[in-house]
Amino acid sequence: MVSTVTAILLALFAALPPTLLGFRVFRPSRMPWWALTAILIILGEILIVAVAMLNETPDGGAAKVFALFCGWLYALLWFLPWLLVYGLIQGVRRWRWNRTAGLPRPGLRVAVDHMPLLLIALGIVLFLGGFVYDVFCAGIPYQDPTPEMSARYDFHSQIASAIRWIGVIVFLSGPVVGIARHFLRRS
Repeated sequence: MVSTVTAILLALFAALPPTLLGFRVFRPSRMPWWALTAILIILGEILIVAVAMLNETPDGGAAKVFALFCGWLYALLWFLPWLLVYGLIQGVRRWRWNRTAGLPRPGLRVAVDHMPLLLIALGIVLFLGGFVYDVFCAGIPYQDPTPEMSARYDFHSQIASAIRWIGVIVFLSGPVVGIARHFLRRS
């Protein structure tokens, strides 16, 4: 019973950002950014705290305290990839509207011009996301861990390390793309 309720709450949490952004796509005047962010933070906090309260944890309740104080952070971190999808959808809609109206298409040109900056920003987000994942999922190593706890910590530490390294690679690809674009434009 608890696992079913937990799954439902997590599904609602997962559906929260796309649902709110869907309302924003079709009715932007009725869903301003401040209202969207406030609803997301409040409902996300409630759902995360409810999931934490329903589940027993081996850490003696530290996850419940963390969910109580930082559940909003989970909601904001889950919101970021959906915000990127929303931005792409809006860019395509604006491009199609400009194309049908016979106006110049600045959307694609702006994206290409800012590609190095976008890659640098994405790299920073991934790098910080790796640290956040490390803190939230792997956590601080236990003093006297059982083999299962040690294996769990190693597994999540490796995932966090991979996310951080991908962030570094994406971050470093930004200047490379910028330099390559500069030299290709000159020739």
